[in-house]
Amino acid sequence: MRLNYFDDLARGNFKHDAAGRTVFFPLGVFGKGRILPDAATEQRLRDRLATQYQLAIVVAIALGVLHNLLLMLVVGLGVVAWMSLRSLLLVAAYPPSDLRLSWKERYASPPSSGNVGTQWFLMVCCVLLVAGGLLLLVVGDTLDQRVAGIAVIVLFGAAGIARAYGLRQGTAR
Repeated sequence: MRLNYFDDLARGNFKHDAAGRTVFFPLGVFGKGRILPDAATEQRLRDRLATQYQLAIVVAIALGVLHNLLLMLVVGLGVVAWMSLRSLLLVAAYPPSDLRLSWKERYASPPSSGNVGTQWFLMVCCVLLVAGGLLLLVVGDTLDQRVAGIAVIVLFGAAGIARAYGLRQGTAR
């Protein structure tokens, strides 16, 4: 089963150059793009990237249940490194592009951009999770609880900011 949300997330790693060729950015805004030879390659990469995002969500939820911050950090960074390396290896044979992907381009087209209600729902969820992280930070009894509160604030605060930017860009059109 394919969820459009993850397909839309993957879409942010692609753009077209002046010649109309599709450029894929395996590291997003942190690296140069690679020029793809055809639409079939583009679709294959989009599908793989969407699957990687789905896997990352499953791993994040599974690690969150464990309540072991060191394990969460090590495995989380390992998953990010694996996803990045895999993306780089998939396109290593394709010619590099001089184009860069800006933060504005990456988040100008938010996931599920056609459904503003979904975007607002996800934005409210981010705000509530940040509030929960603040509560955990303030009333947490242990260092682990406070660190978890900070992690929640950073993660969902960043997601909320990206979501708000995407909503702003979407409503400005």
